[in-house]
Amino acid sequence: MGRPRRYATALGRALVLVALAPLVTLVQAVMLASLVLAFGLGLMFVFPWAVGLTRGVANLARAVHGRWTGRPIPTPYLPAPPHPRPGPDGRYRHLGISYRSPALPEFFERVHRLLSDRATWRDTLWLVADPVVGFAMAALPLFAVGYGLAGMALPLLWDPSYPGDTLGHYAGVEVASQGTALALVPVGTALFVLGLWAGPRSMALHARWTRMLLAPTRASELALQVAELDRKRTAATDWQAAEVRRIERDLHDGPQARLVALGMTVSAAEELVDDDPAAAKALLRQAQESSSMVLQELRGLVRGIHPPVLAERGLGDAVRALALDSALEVRVEVDLRGQLPDPVQSAAYFAVAELLANAGKHAGADRVDIDLWHRDGVLRATVTDDGRGGALPVTGGGLRGVERRIKPFDGVLAISSPEGGPTTVAVEIPCPLGEECCEPDDAAPGAARGAAAGRGELWLTALAPVLCSVALFPQGLVAGLLLIFGTDNRSWFLALYMPEPLRWPTVLAMVALGLSGVPPLLRRWRKTGSAQRC
Repeated sequence: MGRPRRYATALGRALVLVALAPLVTLVQAVMLASLVLAFGLGLMFVFPWAVGLTRGVANLARAVHGRWTGRPIPTPYLPAPPHPRPGPDGRYRHLGISYRSPALPEFFERVHRLLSDRATWRDTLWLVADPVVGFAMAALPLFAVGYGLAGMALPLLWDPSYPGDTLGHYAGVEVASQGTALALVPVGTALFVLGLWAGPRSMALHARWTRMLLAPTRASELALQVAELDRKRTAATDWQAAEVRRIERDLHDGPQARLVALGMTVSAAEELVDDDPAAAKALLRQAQESSSMVLQELRGLVRGIHPPVLAERGLGDAVRALALDSALEVRVEVDLRGQLPDPVQSAAYFAVAELLANAGKHAGADRVDIDLWHRDGVLRATVTDDGRGGALPVTGGGLRGVERRIKPFDGVLAISSPEGGPTTVAVEIPCPLGEECCEPDDAAPGAARGAAAGRGELWLTALAPVLCSVALFPQGLVAGLLLIFGTDNRSWFLALYMPEPLRWPTVLAMVALGLSGVPPLLRRWRKTGSAQRC
């Protein structure tokens, strides 16, 4: 992005934030009124509604800053509480009180979850502080640019035909002559340049301010991770129980029945071996054929649990073996340059097998393309068929089964299946080659300590623009210009109120104080820029 476009974009975003400030202020008033009604007058029914409104505005701010910075801010809220379950007597209990309907227990649990969620109070703090802090960060560059343009236009606004007229005051100086208007043009130019320069940096600081209050804390992230792990564990347990039931059913309906029949056949042959050897031999041949069929069925069951080719040759060759066994025309492209963990290989293999079976069974496809590759720590499998399309992940269907298989690995299933085809199903499983998936992040404690240290530095960074914009510019440079031109209008400039020997030392002290705020700003913006490049 070019420098002029960068400055224009920053000022446009600042204008958007200034325009959104009244909305935030309105929601702030609603939230504060709801707190008074809920905890002052006992009207608790307004509290969840007000929290929902606050979260809507906070999510809007998260979405805006995530889009602007390219770093989405995840929602930090705890999941909703589970629905209450009735007791043995069919009634619902909450805090020792029995209810006929689940409405009140569910409402109380919801209010308790909202009150105990730290994100609720962080959103409220942001709602109270942002109309002041955030508005100031967004409005200062706009004010500097607008006020600077006005100063640059002073000579054009001066009408020499009215010598006694005045244009009012600019930067504390009365503009009563053409010379004064021309002398203030550098002041306006400096303000304009300062506003352009501060625009992108002010927006970066505003983004850090928003992320500091609206991003999940470490505790929130851990709570969300625990809830997600509980959900995945439940899904994985249900899936494993379903697989065990399937294996039991297959063993009962297939090999077990054949083994019982085989035993009966051998017993019959044993009774006929003395009286009718020919019939006994025929029964033994039948038993031999039955044992071969039982062996084939057992091998099929083993392939359904963990195919030998997957353990011996890896995922790529196992998928190629699926393609050879299929009645469809199947093209397989594999780009895997390392060894995947066995659980991931198994999940990906059975996902591809299910999708291939669906293409022939439900889609009426003739050709299937399977692509397997690994990039950036993610295993991707794409299955495309030329069938009739219209595939949907219905409950109990094969696509839901694929989703349940990959969910414990943080896998994602994406489906594109318009009516008339073609159907493309993509499976993504995060996993580095040669490493175990979903390893815990050992750097998390260090990152948390760094975030805590960064908060203290953020306040210093928030003070630095004040030092630069107030001490350096008006109280330092502008006061020095007024001393040079010898004006008697002291306005609000501190140096002009000092005794004559202390005026210039005061100006220099203000300039030095303002310059002291530049290094923290530069360090912060340099870190922000390097973080965005990474």
